[in-house]
Amino acid sequence: MKEDAANIGHSLSIISLFGSMEGYIMDKKFELTTETMQWFGRILHRIKALKGIPEIGVKRGDIGGWVEKEENLSQKGSCWIFRNAKVYGKAKVCGNAIVYGNAELFGFAQIYDGAEIFENALAYGHAKVYGHAKVYGRTEVYGNAKVYGFAEIYDMVLIRDDAEVCDNAKVYGRAWAYDNAKISGSVKIYDSARICGNARIFGNALVYGYADVFGDAKIFGNAHVNGEAKVYGNTEVSGDTILS
Repeated sequence: MKEDAANIGHSLSIISLFGSMEGYIMDKKFELTTETMQWFGRILHRIKALKGIPEIGVKRGDIGGWVEKEENLSQKGSCWIFRNAKVYGKAKVCGNAIVYGNAELFGFAQIYDGAEIFENALAYGHAKVYGHAKVYGRTEVYGNAKVYGFAEIYDMVLIRDDAEVCDNAKVYGRAWAYDNAKISGSVKIYDSARICGNARIFGNALVYGYADVFGDAKIFGNAHVNGEAKVYGNTEVSGDTILS
């Protein structure tokens, strides 16, 4: 009697296990296909949708982009990697984020919420892109940099180290932000401007041309800093000031 009970319990455990596995398989939104490619010494696998993701126009059976392993793309949410985009290393795409064009995520980079990385943009190191941020063009975001909120980074911008770009800020052209710089509000940084050190740019400020802002400098309000201006130390430029 005890032996029969043990066998029944064992059978129920197996059924439960297979039921759980079946549920997991049915819940998966993508699988790795047999199509592979070599990329910088890694083998990447093409993904294929197992069910539709109507929010972004993906249908069951659609072919997606490339991952090194299943963990690079979450099975939850509506996140997706499109045709030529690549995610590898320990990089992760989750939430409702999308990666498309020729964009790449690698290292430990993360993109989540409703953020987008596309065209030829790169995110690597421990970079994070989230909220509704958009990173595109030939931009590179790396180190411990963060881009979030509704920020947009494009053209040939470099955001690195511990720099942050957030809110509705836009950084474009060939501008750089690095060290511990923070760019927020409705700021626009463009041309070949450089923001670094512990500089803070916020409000509706514009920094462009070949301007350099570094140290503990702050630019805010409706201030414009352009030309070859250099703002550094504990300097504050605010109001409607135009500095060039």
